[in-house]
Amino acid sequence: GLSAFMPFRAQTKLSAAKHALLKGGLNKTLGGALGVQIICWVGYARQAHQYWRSVMGQIDKWDFNDQELNAKTQLVNRQKSALNLEVLEIDKAGCNGLFLDKKNGEIRASLAECECKDFNYSGNSPRKSFSPCMHIYRLAIEMELMEPVYFDSRERMRREENKMLQEKKKDPSQWGEWSFTLHFYNPQKKRQASAYDMASEIHDIDKVSKSGLIHGYNTFLNSCTCPDFRDRKLPCKHIYCLALLLGEQLELSQSEYENYKEEGSFY
Repeated sequence: GLSAFMPFRAQTKLSAAKHALLKGGLNKTLGGALGVQIICWVGYARQAHQYWRSVMGQIDKWDFNDQELNAKTQLVNRQKSALNLEVLEIDKAGCNGLFLDKKNGEIRASLAECECKDFNYSGNSPRKSFSPCMHIYRLAIEMELMEPVYFDSRERMRREENKMLQEKKKDPSQWGEWSFTLHFYNPQKKRQASAYDMASEIHDIDKVSKSGLIHGYNTFLNSCTCPDFRDRKLPCKHIYCLALLLGEQLELSQSEYENYKEEGSFY
């Protein structure tokens, strides 16, 4: 099969060729000229795939714990950017992940290679030597192969705020034993707003155990298996959604939520 790293145009042409062939066979339904075009499409896809793989390099057993090796300016900047990526999927067994960033969209990476331009090119020229890009660094962090050391100002502020919220004492009288004051802060209010968005969807909720399967994540009032909770150890949108569906009252009221949707602000 063709790799996920094939250029999009080649994937599209190959998909069209497969679709046409499956609809009845090359000789029965396509006609000579179109049949030749389909063969050309398949040939083009194979050639494009071979070329793409030839220009893409690989990292050979990079040492993510070598502080001196990873302290070069370019690599430090990549590690900072890595923490701003959204994690869509992590396959620890296969050592690969799928990430989302505003500039490049969805990018898949393994510990050895990545499909992003930064990994494969220096400007417009193919790289001759390779080092981790931000996607590979984020994968290494998610797989616990390295601890994040370098942070940009936005990430540093986010971590300081998370630490302050994490230090709030547990309150056994509140749902999930979360401190009541925790829910007043804007990062938490944004997650409560997302919970209102999700609450109208169909979820598998067990009111006896006070748990649920929300967007594929095992959710309880005090924990969730999603990346956001794993990273912050604070209530995520899934936890707030579960609380809503179990009849708990959120700090963000329905009217405040509707105002936020209209104004884009909690003020």
